[in-house]
Amino acid sequence: MHSNTELSNIFNKQNVKSIIVSNETIKKTQLNPNGFYEYYGKNVGIRHSNGDLILISNPDEILTEEIVKEMNEKTDDHNKYYRCEYRIDVDHNLKEIARGASFPKNNIHDDEILGTPASGDFTLAAKHILIKMQGYYEVLSSGNEATCDSTLIKKLYNNNIKPVMLKGNILHLDHKKHTRTGGASNNTTTYENAESWGFNNYSLNKITNNVFKI
Repeated sequence: MHSNTELSNIFNKQNVKSIIVSNETIKKTQLNPNGFYEYYGKNVGIRHSNGDLILISNPDEILTEEIVKEMNEKTDDHNKYYRCEYRIDVDHNLKEIARGASFPKNNIHDDEILGTPASGDFTLAAKHILIKMQGYYEVLSSGNEATCDSTLIKKLYNNNIKPVMLKGNILHLDHKKHTRTGGASNNTTTYENAESWGFNNYSLNKITNNVFKI
């Protein structure tokens, strides 16, 4: 199903669940099938994940051994959300370019207390909490609604779901080396998604043991 051999090997593993959102469903939702819908996609993952804890991240991140250990040992409280200590920007040789703290001391409440910087790269929370929050706002935009990530963090905090900082960092591939193309529209519209968020109005059809299609 994937022309990339490495991706094919990953998605063939039985503990990996792959969900395909078809062009037909995109069109039925009156969206452009050539668009990039990050938050719709993340909401589909939240809806249909198997585990109790969900790590929301992006494909250009690499988890370090330290942060994986912290995730395994220090995430027992499922009434909180978890953030990594640092995000380190690296080139494609994994050489450090810059780093930023998740809770920087910059006198900005949302940053220092909530941990909003680069929240889309690493936010770990219980599935039942994310379901209660109705995931991310689903927006039709030019392709990069970065504020949706921090908006979810604020929504968690305002509902008394408090942050925990995990020691360790994630590596983030420098955006200058790879670009995103194919925006959805020139306009931005926020939808009242209610219970339909995450393409919940459409059936999830099983293709193989771990591959599904909406």
